[in-house]
Amino acid sequence: MNLLKHRFLLIVLLANPAVTPCGFSEEVLPDLVIEGESTKSSITGPSLSGNALFYKAGSTLGDSLSNELGMSSSAFGASANRPIIRGMSGSRAPILENGLSSGDVSSISNDHAVTSDPLFTQKLEILRGSEALRFASGSPNGLINITNARIPEQAISTPEAQFVSEYGSNNQSYTLGLMTEQSIGKWALHLDASHRDANNYTLPSGVHLPFSFGSNSDMGFGASFQRSNGYTGFSIGQYSNYYGIPSINGSKIDLTQNRYELKDFERNPMNGIEKIETKLGYTNYHHTEISPSNIPQSIFNNSSFDARIELFHEPFYGWKGSYGLQLSSGTFAAFDLTNPIFSSAVIPETKSNSIATFISESKSIQEVDIQLGGRLEKIVRSPNSSIPYTDSPNFITPSNSFAPSAPLVAGSQFSLFSVSSSAFWNYTPSYALGLSYSITSRAPSIDELYSYGNHDATGTFDVGNSQLSPETSYQFELGWKKTRGSMRSQVNIFQSTVSNYIYALYTGASDTFTNYPVRQFLQSNATIRGAEGELSYHPESSNWSGRIFADGSGGNLSSGGNLPLQPAIRVGSSVNFIRGPWESTLTWVHAMGQNRLASFETYPTPAYDRLDFRFAYFLNPIGSFKPRVYFKANNLLNQEIRYSTTVEDLRINAPLPGRSFILGLRVDY
Repeated sequence: MNLLKHRFLLIVLLANPAVTPCGFSEEVLPDLVIEGESTKSSITGPSLSGNALFYKAGSTLGDSLSNELGMSSSAFGASANRPIIRGMSGSRAPILENGLSSGDVSSISNDHAVTSDPLFTQKLEILRGSEALRFASGSPNGLINITNARIPEQAISTPEAQFVSEYGSNNQSYTLGLMTEQSIGKWALHLDASHRDANNYTLPSGVHLPFSFGSNSDMGFGASFQRSNGYTGFSIGQYSNYYGIPSINGSKIDLTQNRYELKDFERNPMNGIEKIETKLGYTNYHHTEISPSNIPQSIFNNSSFDARIELFHEPFYGWKGSYGLQLSSGTFAAFDLTNPIFSSAVIPETKSNSIATFISESKSIQEVDIQLGGRLEKIVRSPNSSIPYTDSPNFITPSNSFAPSAPLVAGSQFSLFSVSSSAFWNYTPSYALGLSYSITSRAPSIDELYSYGNHDATGTFDVGNSQLSPETSYQFELGWKKTRGSMRSQVNIFQSTVSNYIYALYTGASDTFTNYPVRQFLQSNATIRGAEGELSYHPESSNWSGRIFADGSGGNLSSGGNLPLQPAIRVGSSVNFIRGPWESTLTWVHAMGQNRLASFETYPTPAYDRLDFRFAYFLNPIGSFKPRVYFKANNLLNQEIRYSTTVEDLRINAPLPGRSFILGLRVDY
């Protein structure tokens, strides 16, 4: 509790939300406007779009969001950086693409990349509370939604295009991207393609880090038929990535995903309904994990199908919102390619089916804005018990240790119930005080239930537990914000009490073949507490603006010990300057040392200071072409940066890149 008090005092001294001009500057993080929402104030997470997103976007989703309030990154090498929300990661922080499941397996392990390149992303947003329950269960601190424009939502009056080219000094990287949109008759068309290629990056010591290379391509085409009352469209996309995992042993991953989406949008289809939105999505994903000597070790396959229909109703006694139905189905499996047993499993082929219904409503009662939401969901998992596990139980078990047996490969089903409520009191214009409370349930993931085998990326032998029960999180949050004027700010304090929290217990045993420690998925109650805040200052008619922020969270198990991989407390600031065609920002982040380790962690992360600089110059237009050149300087102090949110193998072996410079050209048409 003392730690929470210290964080809160720190944030009160250093905090509040951010506004500034366009371009590189820290743009306003506005209240998230959701279709059907009528309230003035709501619980929102960070949201990036436009120029702010373009210049903050890194090569991965985790890089792009890591400096936003309450956000951190797993930093599993240069290509596999998954976002972490207030200390929660994996399946507790779902990733969506256009409101549908991303279809990748990045939630299974942090060495698996997110299958979306941020280069031409339209918006990145964190949905919380009732808005999150529209899409998924089990995300008490929010979920990430990636929005792209592959299915155009409206006719395009004049053809548009964007070209991007970058070169990075640290790892001799280059990026090329092209996006174009136009309409032909009633059809609106979209095409985008990007490619990134990078060598092993250079550490602050000057050494090139082995297996930190990466090469990925992202391509997509979409079209929509525009009608007076809506549109119907489709998109197809392919993402591929061949990248290294800079663990102590080193490995490589070769990944491909194909994605298909259909969307129909209807305005005023019937009395009482303002609009209906129907979405269908199918993804086919696979990746192969390869040894340093180029021998395939394992293969992961995942196919998934999502369908959802959502109806946004007209105001009813002042309430406005939506309700809908969501269906999901998929098959996931992980096979060992080195075992002489044909098709032996690390995770058996498992079919998952779910059906969910949800509702999200909002209403303003005088100065109080209210949001309510609920979700009922049933999930059925059906593993294939005819495929044997790849590894036999052959463990070294010293005293005070135990060797768990393989999980029972049997079907399971889970009924989930989640609700969310929030109320913001706008006690004076532009000032609001809010309180929220939610109960969210999460079903155990497939790997938590059925895994049994060595995992080279984490350096562990993982043992699932088919007896796991759903997690239930009770989330309380108190927030205050000022949303108008030259100075804007927000402060949030939160606590999650989780019953049946699923965690990996290191048993003390080890595998005789790899010497990897054995860990088994078990359950205990847990508590996560944190606080965050930011303040921005942008005087009217001034070229200057600035922002300061602070955040931190930490958790512990009721059975004893800290939760692993918790983010360090951070403070930071940025100064922005815009004048004529010039734009620039200087950002500093200080992370405190993290020594609140789990029982099996041995390596605390030291404090660090990171200084980044962004600069852009808008050249004179050449006809309809509007070029700009930009420059990014990362880690100017050349500090050795290690994230406490990274698994210990990577934390020790693979600090972040040293000083790097990126020169880019963007041309808009």
